[in-house]
Amino acid sequence: IYAKLTDLTDDATLMLLDADGNRLAYSRRNGSADEWFRIDLHPGTYYARVLFAGASATPYRLRLAGV
Repeated sequence: IYAKLTDLTDDATLMLLDADGNRLAYSRRNGSADEWFRIDLHPGTYYARVLFAGASATPYRLRLAGV
């Protein structure tokens, strides 16, 4: 899967969790830089989580794509 978080105005963290809530991948770039990661996965249930990490709330655009 390829995951990308864009259009940020402040800092945020992007995570991928498995069905049990275990963190499989994450991106923690500073400021409003795009967050992204790519990871190979087995079939199953996964969750994307966006965490606020800056001084104010930020809008964002999340893109998930199977590769």
